[in-house]
Amino acid sequence: MPVWSQVVASPSAVLLAALFSGHVLADFLAQTSTLAARKRRSAPAMLLHGFLVLAVHLACVLPFWSVELLAGVLAIALSHLAVDVFRARVDPRWKQPLASLLMDQGLHAAAILACWAWLASRGAAERGWIEFDPAWMPAASRMLLLASGFVFNAKGGTGIVRSLLARFPQAVPAARTADEDVYATGRVVGCLERFIVLGLVLLDQWAAIGLVLAAKSIARFKELDSRPFADYYLIGTLTSVGVALASGFLLRAVLFQ
Repeated sequence: MPVWSQVVASPSAVLLAALFSGHVLADFLAQTSTLAARKRRSAPAMLLHGFLVLAVHLACVLPFWSVELLAGVLAIALSHLAVDVFRARVDPRWKQPLASLLMDQGLHAAAILACWAWLASRGAAERGWIEFDPAWMPAASRMLLLASGFVFNAKGGTGIVRSLLARFPQAVPAARTADEDVYATGRVVGCLERFIVLGLVLLDQWAAIGLVLAAKSIARFKELDSRPFADYYLIGTLTSVGVALASGFLLRAVLFQ
């Protein structure tokens, strides 16, 4: 049996995938743009986000249910809340949106890994209320991680691109015009672009990625005569594709080695 199959054919591996999936779903899917903005200035909104983090994690790890698991998930939710409160306080003074986002996600990941290590050391994953069949554990881990990868590219990728573009406000069309529909369309296009590139990376179709970029450039060819738009296009496209490539490489390393 390949090394990865031996690793994922264990309840602890599925639990780790479930915990990270819970984070991605809670932070990038359950959290709407409105809630993300309100929690920075409203304690009830911040508490609502913390409750959603707890609820989504509990739903994802339900097969492993135990008192120890409940304690671990509570610790993850509380640490998530503490990190978000800290970020809300320092962001107005720091004014580094990309660094803030990366720090935020790094701290969340560290908390999840710490709680998972504690749970695994106590054998909490093996004491769930369902009997695990090693035959489906690799598939379960892959499904959870693949779903998380696409959700992250949909919302997290948009956050990374917008955070980087915020450093160059003169290049962002929405900063100079009132046409928010155009900007919203750009976000959807970027999301679809990352989905396609991520899928092609996972399918090992590298040449097709170039065709995607070429097709997008042709569609925007006339607008590239404008220097501000060209800068916006290059920064946004390269960052967007970079996010999809990085997440694709990570998923391939985890899933297919």
